[in-house]
Amino acid sequence: NFGQWMEQLFKHEGICVWTDEEYEFMQDERRVWPEGCTMMGITDESGNYLYVDLKPQALGYMDVGVYTDAQCIQDYTGEESHLALIEKEYKNNNDDGDGQDDDDDLLSLETYIEKWNDAFNIFKYCQPCRAYDLGWNTDLTEGENRQGGQDDEDGNGSYFTCKDDAGYRNVNQCMKFKTKTDMEVADIEDIILANNQGTINYINVQGNHLGTKSILQSSRAPMGLLVGGFLLSLVVAGVGLILFVHAWKKLKEANSSLSEPLHPEGELA
Repeated sequence: NFGQWMEQLFKHEGICVWTDEEYEFMQDERRVWPEGCTMMGITDESGNYLYVDLKPQALGYMDVGVYTDAQCIQDYTGEESHLALIEKEYKNNNDDGDGQDDDDDLLSLETYIEKWNDAFNIFKYCQPCRAYDLGWNTDLTEGENRQGGQDDEDGNGSYFTCKDDAGYRNVNQCMKFKTKTDMEVADIEDIILANNQGTINYINVQGNHLGTKSILQSSRAPMGLLVGGFLLSLVVAGVGLILFVHAWKKLKEANSSLSEPLHPEGELA
């Protein structure tokens, strides 16, 4: 489940690339996301119960969606927004019965999601297996700010040294993901579900075209650009070669005419 994945990512690397405030927020709120299609305690305009689940967005962003079916495929398109419905569900589940308005205790869902996605932007760059530190948070063992890029007391060059939330130093994250999480290859049902949700890029599966082509991310665009660029470079190279040969011939003819005397040998003007 993604809860295990988040736990490993956060405590071994998030702790070293986020600020203290970001790390605390992400650790607390990772448990709030729904794990699977879950029935809500509220209904639509026709009295049918609604469902909530994750809703992946473009560019790796996360969101939550409200659906009308138990598989969370059909989006709710009623009068209220999905954010308003989910916030209403939260209030119903966390009503302490004192009759007081708990709005002050509730971070708006829109702000919450934006804050969450902003923190994940650091992971949109290619990551090494070895954990590293950006020096923005507090050293859990010494209670001091980590100064990323400085040497330790022995001058051993602790550049980007990450002492994580589990007591490791520059741990191999790939090993942790392999041993501590249950990762599986997406099967055809997973791909079809993502296709039905409209959150998968264009892909060809056993001759079936699934997903949506986009300008920014297309499975065929890079290859087409490469082939087009290669053919264009061949044309340019060919034209350049022809011009070079033509210029070389002209230069040779000019040199040949200069080597001949203006008057035949023995004749004077």
